[in-house]
Amino acid sequence: MNIVLTGYRGTGKSAVARLLANKLGWQTVSLDALIVEQEGRSIPEIVADRGWEEFRDVESAVLARVAGRDEIVLDTGGGAFRRPQNVQALRENGSLFWLKAFPATIDSRIRHDANRPALTSGKTFLEEIEDVLAERMPHYHASADFEIETDGKTLEAVAAEVLGYFTRIAQPAPLKLTAPERSRYLRQMLINGWGQKGQEKLRAATVFMAGAGGLGCPAALYLAAAGVGTLRLCDSGRVDISNLNRQILYADADLGKEKAVQAAEALRRTNPHVTVEPLIEKIDDSSIERLAGRADILLDCLDNFETRHVLNRFAVRKGLPLVHAGIEGLAGQLSFIHPGQTPCLFCLFPGSPPAGRVFPVAGITPGIIGTLQAAEAIKWIAGIGSTLAGVLLFWDGATMEFQKIPVAKDVNCPVCSAAK
Repeated sequence: MNIVLTGYRGTGKSAVARLLANKLGWQTVSLDALIVEQEGRSIPEIVADRGWEEFRDVESAVLARVAGRDEIVLDTGGGAFRRPQNVQALRENGSLFWLKAFPATIDSRIRHDANRPALTSGKTFLEEIEDVLAERMPHYHASADFEIETDGKTLEAVAAEVLGYFTRIAQPAPLKLTAPERSRYLRQMLINGWGQKGQEKLRAATVFMAGAGGLGCPAALYLAAAGVGTLRLCDSGRVDISNLNRQILYADADLGKEKAVQAAEALRRTNPHVTVEPLIEKIDDSSIERLAGRADILLDCLDNFETRHVLNRFAVRKGLPLVHAGIEGLAGQLSFIHPGQTPCLFCLFPGSPPAGRVFPVAGITPGIIGTLQAAEAIKWIAGIGSTLAGVLLFWDGATMEFQKIPVAKDVNCPVCSAAK
């Protein structure tokens, strides 16, 4: 099995390929480098002498030879996907990833690169990028298994995202638990109603986690420890020193790094049987469906209501359960929202308080509430116990009191009433 990277120049293919190969212990192969080695001259020289079409013929011949190799990370030229026979050869033993970037980003990255000839004439460099991308995008869309945004991300973050997807498809979970897994989860499988069947449900489940901060860290940690098969962990932020009193997956060595990537590495160390997919993007109405993927349940580990309402609208639209949580100081709240059966989040909190306020929080607060979020998700997936459906749970850490308040649907709710 191979990883194949494609995309326009400047999307980081070569550097990401090296990072992936190092992590996997595989070999990096550059299609352009093989062509240059075979022909004994640079690509601009080949194109100047023989033209683009003959260069593409050479590219296809070299690609056909290398596609049959195994355990390589192949960096292809940006135009290789234009030929169906190339795509077919690559698909036989590889997963295809399209690395994407905005034209202006590509322009800033490669404007002074002299290693490739111009693809068009009589246009500015940016105009050329826009035109060539417009021509190639249908080929990329039709051929790539996964599309990876690279704008605003480090090379390490892009590599981690590719690896997360690849691990998931290259090593599908067997139907039955392995012997090491049965040993690992023995004590929880002894719980009445849990058993091996409940554990296999956890193993087959995908949880989308919105946020990898104070709530997300303990929730993700206990979901991973419990054996949830796939965690899609989404956070666009970086680790800051002010996070470290409560965001327990991070340490001083992680300062300045992407939260989702560092959290994923920590969770994989906790449980290598779990697939963790770090997603370094902002959640909005245009991205949520792609980010959530085929999630079975959603966790609201966010710190602002604007994004929470995005998550809620998606949950209602898809009929997916959503575990909401919120914290401040020594207090927290929690509810299990199941569209069609319970009030949605907008029923409970129709407004959006101004974002950006720095609110107080003790580390123990998200630790307790985040762990309860994980408990709600685990119970629902495994099919044991009952959830906080139709109930808003409040915890007062100052007095160590819990209070359950029944909540009802708003018959005029613009989100869930309109979804009937």
